[in-house]
Amino acid sequence: MCISTARMAARKQLSNMMNAESWMNAQKALELGFADSILYDGDDEDDKPEGMIFSRAAVTNSLLSKLKAQMPEPDNRVEASVLNKRLDLIGGM
Repeated sequence: MCISTARMAARKQLSNMMNAESWMNAQKALELGFADSILYDGDDEDDKPEGMIFSRAAVTNSLLSKLKAQMPEPDNRVEASVLNKRLDLIGGM
């Protein structure tokens, strides 16, 4: 991949992250090159957080899909006799 193609890909990725209103912790910012170092990084090496990114769009889509799965499908059936009465009313005009 040439340098200009790599820059275009990086710009597109950055643009997508901005559009998705992405949030990230210090470790992920360091990994992606948005930071040079982490100022306050706890003393314990075992306690290092893993890199993460928060995307408002991804969270919203996940929540909506879970809610949709829990909701029962609506019963929109109407009895034929009720429909026939409505048709008779319309036909009488």
